Amino acid sequence: MASADNSRPVHLSFLVFLFIIAVLAGYMLPNMEVASAGASDGVDPSQIDGFGGADGIDPDVYTTLFYHATVLQGALSALIAGQLSTGDIKAGVKHAVFMLSLSFVLFAVLI
Repeated sequence: MASADNSRPVHLSFLVFLFIIAVLAGYMLPNMEVASAGASDGVDPSQIDGFGGADGIDPDVYTTLFYHATVLQGALSALIAGQLSTGDIKAGVKHAVFMLSLSFVLFAVLI
């Protein structure tokens, strides 16, 4: 038997995903850009393990990638939430409106 309570974990996991993407796009990407630009102070980042391709990082490319990931995650999670809440995958449209709106607001306003 399907109920609205079944879709709450899907919504919660999507909110956690959005938080992680916001932290990555808001804090990690700008710091990576500064670190890759500051690599010209005598230390070659390609000589350090794990930093082989750190030069030339474009945060806009990663921000666009993160945006597309949140839209895809929101749309597919909404279909799952619709299936879990009513037993019909078509009911995921109302969940999709909510999740895709959150993705758009996150990237339009906060990032």
